[in-house]
Amino acid sequence: MHRRGIAAGLSGLVLMGTLTGCWNGYQAQTTAQAEGGQVASANAGDVQARGMVWVRDPENPDTAYFSGTMLVAEGGQPDQLLSVSAEPGGDAGLTGAPLDVAPRLPIRIGFNGDAFASVDEVPDSPSPFLLTTLEFRDAGSMTVSVLVVPGVGPYRDVVTQSQRELGTDEDSASPSPTESASPSPTTSPTTEPAPAEAPQ
Repeated sequence: MHRRGIAAGLSGLVLMGTLTGCWNGYQAQTTAQAEGGQVASANAGDVQARGMVWVRDPENPDTAYFSGTMLVAEGGQPDQLLSVSAEPGGDAGLTGAPLDVAPRLPIRIGFNGDAFASVDEVPDSPSPFLLTTLEFRDAGSMTVSVLVVPGVGPYRDVVTQSQRELGTDEDSASPSPTESASPSPTTSPTTEPAPAEAPQ
């Protein structure tokens, strides 16, 4: 029994090394992806992306908002998240980019986020996947197949928070109606000659 337990433990270590081997190494050329349930996770170099999902806007079904957490592995080098894009959809317009990503300092996008991102042209199907690319300064690009989920239940907050933040940005960029408040040009009154004095 003792020998059998040692053999099982060694086989487990070999299997673990096989599954995680391409995750290791700074600026690794490959990206390893692990999916669980509705969210996706992946590693590239020292950067770890966790809990990635696109959340569909119930009112505008062709729009989806990104949610996920980025962090650097313990002992890894700090990095920066430069952009998020999806196919279909294109550039997701990541707010605040570039975002610093460091060990023990996770960056959240979407729910209770430090930044927000959205794409349009989301396919009209029950559970589509968007081929999502995250571009990092040092780790390079990470491309992951990320599920689109309905913006209901626990995902509703991703939609409302993203809309609020992205909507605030749009409102602040809109020009204020200053033209109506600008004074109209004034014309100087014409001076009339004073009446002549009556003779004494």
